[in-house]
Amino acid sequence: MSSRVGIQAMASLQDVAAQPPQLRPPSHCYLENSLEQLPPLHQLIPNPAMTWPFELDTFQKQAIRCLERKQSVIVAAPTSAGKTVVAEYACSMCRRRRTRAIYTSPLKALSNQKFRDFRQIFGDDVGIITGDTKVATKSTILIMTTEILLNTVYTNNGTMNDLDVVIMDEHTKAAKLIKLTEELSAPDIPLGRHCGDLVGHMGLVHRNVRRVWAIENIREDAKTTRAELLTEQKARVNVLKELGFLHKTPSPSGCLTRKGIAACEIHQMGVCVTEIVLGGSFTHLPPVDVAALLSCFVCESGMQAIHDPPIPDHLKKAVEDMTEKVNQLEQLHANFGAYMSTDDVKMRTDLVGATYAWACDGAFSVIVDRTGVPAGHLLQAFKRLCELLSQICSACHRIGDDILASCMKAARDTIHRGLLCTPSLYVVHHNQ
Repeated sequence: MSSRVGIQAMASLQDVAAQPPQLRPPSHCYLENSLEQLPPLHQLIPNPAMTWPFELDTFQKQAIRCLERKQSVIVAAPTSAGKTVVAEYACSMCRRRRTRAIYTSPLKALSNQKFRDFRQIFGDDVGIITGDTKVATKSTILIMTTEILLNTVYTNNGTMNDLDVVIMDEHTKAAKLIKLTEELSAPDIPLGRHCGDLVGHMGLVHRNVRRVWAIENIREDAKTTRAELLTEQKARVNVLKELGFLHKTPSPSGCLTRKGIAACEIHQMGVCVTEIVLGGSFTHLPPVDVAALLSCFVCESGMQAIHDPPIPDHLKKAVEDMTEKVNQLEQLHANFGAYMSTDDVKMRTDLVGATYAWACDGAFSVIVDRTGVPAGHLLQAFKRLCELLSQICSACHRIGDDILASCMKAARDTIHRGLLCTPSLYVVHHNQ
């Protein structure tokens, strides 16, 4: 950004911020003055939705004031400065309005912690949805990870009904909010189709961090990027239609086919995994074989090569068929001119032997010694496999394939044992 544009942008924002709140145009973001002296909360907002036994800081009052005006707000403050107070008020506000609030965090562990904290404040009217946990999903306040939220938006399974507020903790990618703004029930929040519009409708509350948004520059950059993405989008849509995930002609039931609905439940490599699993080759396999074969999709690229335990002889043909299917998907994407990243077809067979040994009740310490992989890395891979099997099971239930769903559940049960069922691991040295 040139200095001239930066000065003009700063001057424009300062002019907007200097206006009374009721006169500020809704299409501009503005900076709140952190040095502003505000009265106590009960004087600033008559009948507030929530109160605290301590006096709030200025930035907390400013954020709450924005929420009461039905404005979107970004709170940027140091760690332990009290940003959670704003989230608590937003949740209380939704409970008073009889609408729904969703709180997201980037990590499952943070979601679990926030679920416990909010239950102490709001009681049983708090639910949680993660990859392997669903508790009180009809509650007014719902805790989930960002990935689960985005998947919920695209599947539109009823969770978004009466949604009023979405609270995102440590959220750094505003582009993911563009689809989300379509679902919010507040009429004052417009559809954010462009990055500039999305940023423009957010009131920025800050404590000691000040950033100037050059909105016009963002719009120009977005135009160039959007032209490139449209070509990629058309190519990917053609691939999905060719594979049968989307209807080739408009359908009264929607654009998604049976395969497309199933793929929406799988959060990583959904197209690749769905294409292989729904092919019919897994239904009659033993659960231990299913778990071993699907481990091909959870082996991280950074994990070292594993040659022991080897792939069981009776699974080599199935692994070859899966590899061939992945190669066909890559070729199909290339034919339509669609870029296929390694995350879309990341398939490694290193864990097949180790997973098969674990599913057959093998000792974890023995498997670690044979693979040469750190125990923590192997344990995380098995946990990712458990989550993948749970997602496939949920996908099968959604499309009415109960036989395949029971097969996936049985496969998950073979590996979800021992250390995988332990929430935390501690090493204790006993004195002899």
